[in-house]
Amino acid sequence: MKRELTRGRMWWLSGLSVFLLFLGVYLFLYPGVRVAYELAVLDRDTVDTNQFAFRVHRRLAPQYERWATNRLASGRAGTHTTEDLVATEWPLFGSVFFLWATEALQEEWDRDPSLSPTPPNEYAAGAINACADLLADPNHGSWVRDHWGDDYLHHENIFYRMLLIGGFTTHHRLTGSTEHLDVIRDQVETVSAEIDASRHGLLEDYPGECYPADVLTSIACVLDADEILGTDHSAFANRALRGFEGNVLDDIGMVAFLAGARSGMTVLPSRGSGNSYLCTFAPHVWPDRAKQ
Repeated sequence: MKRELTRGRMWWLSGLSVFLLFLGVYLFLYPGVRVAYELAVLDRDTVDTNQFAFRVHRRLAPQYERWATNRLASGRAGTHTTEDLVATEWPLFGSVFFLWATEALQEEWDRDPSLSPTPPNEYAAGAINACADLLADPNHGSWVRDHWGDDYLHHENIFYRMLLIGGFTTHHRLTGSTEHLDVIRDQVETVSAEIDASRHGLLEDYPGECYPADVLTSIACVLDADEILGTDHSAFANRALRGFEGNVLDDIGMVAFLAGARSGMTVLPSRGSGNSYLCTFAPHVWPDRAKQ
């Protein structure tokens, strides 16, 4: 009897080991192999998007829609303190990234509809609108209002205002909605005027904190919004280059990660998180200078 129990336990342990092995392979090994395969078959000469990106995005869209809708309905965004960056910044930042990614896939689909049976702006319509609703929600701006006061939409606060311009502009292009055009126009004009009037071409994200990469992204978003507003801020963008020269460059000539908006000096040298922004948006703003 004892031998049968021991044998049964061994079979159970063997079965569990096999199950855990397959689970480990599926969860940890397969994703890496799959990504490596998709990158290998991607046409790097044309940087075309493959169908894998569309499949991932199509699965993510309803999940993101549910998350954004539930978060908006909960009202908890208004309860976070200014110290909680994850709960304040990331929901909005993530939503704008989702919108930007959706627009990039939409542009690919417009060139090659074989990439997906349905265009991104259709299968992800709910998520697209949920992202815009999150951006428009006053509760999701409460942390920057705590930083800057009631004038938070027209004074410094460059990170949040950049998200409004970028997110609503992309929402308009994906949906054709004119709901947020007034906000886009107001932010484009006030952001560009404030950067223009600043001493060094830099504005702060939060009091005492200026991240030049966010200023650069806001300039790119202003130029992007020109296309839907029928405006022209190219001269402003050319003048804004002053914020990314001279003392704001670190010892190796890269734009500082953290700078003093009042002094125009480097506070912390360049970092990868800031450089990823610069490499993404500088070619759109200053194509010749970006090559350097």
